[in-house]
Amino acid sequence: MNRVISDLALGVRLAVGGSRKSWMRLALQGVGIGLGVALLLFAASLPNVMDARHDRQEARNPVSQGTGPAPLLMEEQYHPFRSDHVIGSYLKALRPDAPVPPGIDRVPGDGEIFVSPAVADLLAAPGGELLKPRFPQKIVGTISQAGLLNPGELRFYAGDSAIEESPGTNTVYGWGVVNGGGGLDPLLWALSLVGVVVLLFPVLVFVGVATRLAAAQRDRR
Repeated sequence: MNRVISDLALGVRLAVGGSRKSWMRLALQGVGIGLGVALLLFAASLPNVMDARHDRQEARNPVSQGTGPAPLLMEEQYHPFRSDHVIGSYLKALRPDAPVPPGIDRVPGDGEIFVSPAVADLLAAPGGELLKPRFPQKIVGTISQAGLLNPGELRFYAGDSAIEESPGTNTVYGWGVVNGGGGLDPLLWALSLVGVVVLLFPVLVFVGVATRLAAAQRDRR
């Protein structure tokens, strides 16, 4: 054990001893290794991120078939705004126990609306006056992350008592329809792998060159 500690201490003295250049090389090596580790962690977390996104997408898919009268009616609509599209659903609860979409705590009543944080920011921005006439409803809450695919998604849920029932088209008996094909698309897998290799290769070259230069100086010492 003492020999191991002595070897480590000798390695530290050789790495940082001699001049200011040794400290600089050590810092550059640390930065390069840190970048490489960060890229590998990003690549390892990508499948989990995509799976979580797919699960949130499935959780908000409406169940349009069921037994008995439908407890909820829904009509989807999008509003173009500049280069973006605000997508959402107009809802009408037919029973007190109507299923609630993920991300909100209740079905909005007539004249009420739940908006995503990104939509709230758009409405509060200086140019939001152009968007406000399309959403005259009273904002009663924001959609949580459980009901959004990403933090910047432009989405809303609004109540509208004027919706008329069309069986099998706008009826909702629940939420959470599983559509097969989850996970990362093979093409995206290949592109992600190529991207990680392209980004990681210069880092590896940088660390290798810095290490060789430092080894040459240590040998001379």
